[in-house]
Amino acid sequence: MLAISSGELAIKNPSTIELLLYRKTGSGDWESTGRTISKADQQLEVVVDSLASTCFRLESTDTCLVESTRSEPVCSGTLKMISHSESNGLVWKTMVLAPNTKLTIRKDNNSWKDITSQGESGTLDDEDLNCGREHCYQLLLVTPNSTFSSLPVCRLTPASVCGGGAPIFIPDAFSPNGDGINDLLEIKGEVTTGYELTVFNAWGTVVFHTVDSAQSWDGKLNGSILPPGSYPYRIKIGKEDSVFIKTGSVLMID
Repeated sequence: MLAISSGELAIKNPSTIELLLYRKTGSGDWESTGRTISKADQQLEVVVDSLASTCFRLESTDTCLVESTRSEPVCSGTLKMISHSESNGLVWKTMVLAPNTKLTIRKDNNSWKDITSQGESGTLDDEDLNCGREHCYQLLLVTPNSTFSSLPVCRLTPASVCGGGAPIFIPDAFSPNGDGINDLLEIKGEVTTGYELTVFNAWGTVVFHTVDSAQSWDGKLNGSILPPGSYPYRIKIGKEDSVFIKTGSVLMID
C-alpha cells in the first residue's frame, strides 16, 4: 500500500512477454484493467481500497498462452485499530487465503505475531505498550511468489498506561529573579506529540502559551515581568483518544 486508496505492484516478467493485468470484482469475477506489462521488471500503481481486500493477477495477451502464464493472485488485506484504555485492538480481514500463505503482523518494523492459524479474519489485543511511545502495526500476506504489506496503523500509548498520567515533571514554584537558580517554568519529561502549555493569571487571562515542549516560561508577558503569585496552568499532551490533560497552578516567587 502507498496511501489510503493506492498501492504499487512490483512485477517480475523475465520472459518479457506482454501481460494483461486483471482485477477481481466484488462478485468474484476477474475483469481486465486494460493495463499491459512487457518489461522484465516493472512497478505499477493501482487503485486499492485500504478498507477492503482486493486481488490482482496477470495473464498473457496471447490467448494461446493464457493458461500457462496466468499468475498466482496477489490479494490485499485490511488492518484496523480499535483504541482501548490500556491496549491496542487489531482487526484484520483478507480474501480467501491461497495455499501456503503466511499471515503476520509487524509491530514497530519488527516481526511480531504469526496469525496464519487464525484464518482470513480475526482480532487480537496488544497490551505490551510503552509509556510515551507511538506503536505502529502492519499486516503482511506472504506466499512463495508474492508479498503484500498494508499501510501502518499507529497510536500513541494512552496516558492510562502511564499510571494515570503522562511521564512529565511539573514544578510547584519558580523564581524568575535572574539568579540562575530555578528562573524558568520548565516542563520536563518524555513528550512525543500534541504538546500544549497554557498559563493564566488569576482572572483567567492567558499570559503564556506554547506548543513547543522545549520552550519554557520566564514569568514575563510582552517583555515585562509579572507580579509574584499563583498562576493556573493547563497542559495537554497527545492527540485524539490518547490525550493527557493536567491542570494546576504554579507559584511564582521573587
